[in-house]
Amino acid sequence: MPWPLPGGDRGVPELTLVEQPDGGLRRWLQYNALAFDLPVISELAWEYTAALTAACG
Repeated sequence: MPWPLPGGDRGVPELTLVEQPDGGLRRWLQYNALAFDLPVISELAWEYTAALTAACG
């Protein structure tokens, strides 16, 4: 979800994970859209998903 803040805040994007009743995970990245372009965040999300998939086998 985009998280625009005034002033160009360069805070690190926040990753949230919530375990679901069926054992799955729901996840999302919250970021400052004024500091990070969508392609950068999309790549970060893809790399995270790939690493999690590899770790889980």
